Amino acid sequence: MECLTSVEASLVPGDLWHQVLDAIVLHTQQTEELLSMLHQERIPPRLLQMLVWLAQKLGRQVDQGLLIDVRLTHQDIAEMLSTTRVTVTRLLKQFEQEGLIRRCQRHMIRRCRRHIILCCH
Repeated sequence: MECLTSVEASLVPGDLWHQVLDAIVLHTQQTEELLSMLHQERIPPRLLQMLVWLAQKLGRQVDQGLLIDVRLTHQDIAEMLSTTRVTVTRLLKQFEQEGLIRRCQRHMIRRCRRHIILCCH
């Protein structure tokens, strides 16, 4: 193993190992979720899956649904999905025309089952 940055190692007392292991398991699960998104061959389902994932992880309940109160640009989303900003912008417009999302002010609203996902951009 080689570290790319400076690292400080600390001894974890045996009675706290369960906390460290829980954090490692959670991190591994989230990594698997993100990798499964990137394995989607087509970008449209990848984008929709990412919006749902963000809502589940960062969403805050509001009257209209779940608010993802994180500043994301189309470029940020494109980089997360390994695509271009132009593609993200085009798909968001397409989703809006199809009624999958609704834009209001600086928020993007995506309907998912019974929830509405609001995503700042």
